[in-house]
Amino acid sequence: MNKKDILVNKDGLTFYKLRENEYCTTCSLTNTHLKMSEIINFDLIKLIYDINTDIYEKTYIDKIDNDNAILTLVLKPFFKDLGLPQRYSILKIKRTVNNENKIIFICETDKDINKDINKKTYIDVPANAELLDINNINIDCTILSSDCIDFKITILFDKNMIIPSFVEKTISIITHKIFIRVKQFIENIRM
Repeated sequence: MNKKDILVNKDGLTFYKLRENEYCTTCSLTNTHLKMSEIINFDLIKLIYDINTDIYEKTYIDKIDNDNAILTLVLKPFFKDLGLPQRYSILKIKRTVNNENKIIFICETDKDINKDINKKTYIDVPANAELLDINNINIDCTILSSDCIDFKITILFDKNMIIPSFVEKTISIITHKIFIRVKQFIENIRM
């Protein structure tokens, strides 16, 4: 990894560009009062969005079963003043437990649902909002111990999506903000 590819490296979070339209986030979460592996499920994903209401206008997660869900989210219109549209995403999420120390979430844009936005979104997506062109997001959770988990989150945007440097900077700031909030929330849980 080239130093210029690192967009954020602070507070235990590293966010960097792997290649064109592909980004990676690495971080760890620790809480000696929790069995961390038990919180790595769709409720944690919902929590991420619930504590970041200044970033996400609307979110809904439809848990199909313990290992499958559909996530619908509408981002706040960050670049409205620049004439850029508000964005939304609908992702199919599959959770797999590879062994005792690895949990993986594979998230893919649900193209079938996105063709007919009213089919199964559960939340109203603004008529002028545009699909955020995400090919996939892979979230690898490595359980280091009962109280510590490493995360590696890789996001691949569509190859035709143009991501200007100011948008990369904004994404890095938002990623850091989300991480800090989730980290503080998790670290303060006492059970």
